[in-house]
Amino acid sequence: MRVAVSKQDFQKALVLLSKATDKKSRLSFEWAKLTAEFDKHLTLQGTNGEVYLTLKAPVEVEAEGQVCVEADVLLKAVKSIKKREWIELYTKEDRLVIKAGDLIQKLALKPVEDFPEFPNPNFQASLPDFVLNEAIGKVSFAVATEKEDAMKVLKCLYIDGRGSFTNFVGSNGHKLALLKSDKYPLDIKAKLYIKSLKLLKELLKNAGQVQIGTDENFVHLSNGLWTISIKDFSDADYPDYEAVFPNQSDYDVVVVVFAEDLDNALANFVKHPKITIEFTDRDDGFRIKAQDEELGEAEVWVKADIYGIKQFSLDFIPKHIKDFTEEVGKGLIEARFKDDDGFPALFKADGSYSYLVMPLIRKKKY
Repeated sequence: MRVAVSKQDFQKALVLLSKATDKKSRLSFEWAKLTAEFDKHLTLQGTNGEVYLTLKAPVEVEAEGQVCVEADVLLKAVKSIKKREWIELYTKEDRLVIKAGDLIQKLALKPVEDFPEFPNPNFQASLPDFVLNEAIGKVSFAVATEKEDAMKVLKCLYIDGRGSFTNFVGSNGHKLALLKSDKYPLDIKAKLYIKSLKLLKELLKNAGQVQIGTDENFVHLSNGLWTISIKDFSDADYPDYEAVFPNQSDYDVVVVVFAEDLDNALANFVKHPKITIEFTDRDDGFRIKAQDEELGEAEVWVKADIYGIKQFSLDFIPKHIKDFTEEVGKGLIEARFKDDDGFPALFKADGSYSYLVMPLIRKKKY
């Protein structure tokens, strides 16, 4: 193999590839596979056993070939090259040679035949990059993390295509975010593993139209210059998330508030482990307060329109609400609360973005 490649394009691809060869994964395979073919791109592949990533970088091919090297070592070598627009890659005996001006680096080759077999992707639909990017932003904060004690299926962002619309769903069992898309409906159901979402968001930047497809073991996405196959580790169906949404008439209080006002108010409590949202006999707002041994006491009045006046209070983890207000950004939020700490609060924005979050359970007084 002998090629000339843009240092900037090659390094950018290797940075992305390094995130698919994450050493924290017990299944990680720490090699990168490079394939050069005449009249085609330089193809780079890497996997951690959970995510299989294929990237294409522009290249000038003098001699075709295929090699494997340690991904981290290759990235460090390329990063060490300064003030060079193009670099040469070629094989010599059992080494991959990286030449940049007078600098020559030699990396040990690994046996190509030992590199893992990659899935053969198939695609059934497509959607613009910004649709999926927005869905990940608005829903992923509610997805169960790897460390949480939750069902494996809840550690995924769920794409529920219904043909005429698509729901993007995330939940850890205590909170649930749902984004509905009517403009770009899918007729496909897919689960995107939580550990793949950060990498996927980076791939989606200026990606254009993205193809998506599923098979028995993987979800596949591609824009032609990159392809990512995300393993589905859960055989279980995603829970019936629609069944947990209460009837709107079940709530005691309806609050209409500007997202910016609520977000700014919550910013005062980010270090507090819990807040109390308190409704009074007033219809022009509500109170948020907190008390902590180390942080002391804090209180703020939030202007809002209150409907269904009833005096009661509920406790929440402030971050659980602020995650939603940050994603809404601007505009009005409609929030509904019930005088019952075993009943979820419901937040809505733009008619298409909904969020359920459970209050903290208070200790019973006997």
